[in-house]
Amino acid sequence: MKEKSQYDSDVDKLAGLVKDLVGIPKSRTTKFIKETGASELFSGSYAICETDSQRIKLLTLRDFMYTLETVRDNQADQEYFLNSSLKAKDYFKSFFSGLNDREYFAAAFMDIRFRVISSKILFSGSIFESPIFLRELIKEAIFQNSTKLLVSHNHPGGSLTASADDLQSTLAIQENLCQIDVDLVDHIIIARGKTVSMAELGLFKPAQMNYTIDAGNKARENADKKTSLRGRLESAKKRVMEQPQNKRDKALRNELACASFKKPVRDNGREH
Repeated sequence: MKEKSQYDSDVDKLAGLVKDLVGIPKSRTTKFIKETGASELFSGSYAICETDSQRIKLLTLRDFMYTLETVRDNQADQEYFLNSSLKAKDYFKSFFSGLNDREYFAAAFMDIRFRVISSKILFSGSIFESPIFLRELIKEAIFQNSTKLLVSHNHPGGSLTASADDLQSTLAIQENLCQIDVDLVDHIIIARGKTVSMAELGLFKPAQMNYTIDAGNKARENADKKTSLRGRLESAKKRVMEQPQNKRDKALRNELACASFKKPVRDNGREH
């Protein structure tokens, strides 16, 4: 008899835990994990759950895992401050982990220091869209006593492209929040573990200037890399010129080859 690999043993153990905690037959969970992947376990709740009770328990397990990971990662600070697009993308990437069966719309309600007061899923829809009820969003913002708001939604299809409806709803949210003195800081789109900030894309201008748009930081990093490359090339040239004439040609070729790098190929296509 062929001995089980460690991976097979872990899949078997995971399926057993899901059976004990949720009530889904072990064989069905094992088959789903091997065919679809463990990362899609929670997104596939409709595929492997036979009852609404099982689905609720499975999503509760997902919430437990997400909350445990979030608390663990922020144990030192014991508070969440989302004052940059990078932090916002990381936060909502974890928040939406395992949620891919339909579109969900979530919000993080913050105080004047960008400290998260509360974050929650407000609306859910179909695999193609999620409704947004401005009245309910505004009521929740007032109830949480927030002065700043980050919103986010997922694209189950995997596209990171902001649609015309995404832009229209973002501008409508921003305009209506202004009426109650709440600033919309950013809108984060999640697509199968990838993220994009609408503020980084320049699709709307956040009211808060203290919110860091990390696209600018990336541009500066790229500029620093180019400066570093020029420095390496100049240094290589200087070292070569200090050598005897008969060694310069060969050394020049070797030094410049080491200091240079291949130019990356640009892909202008978009993921859909």
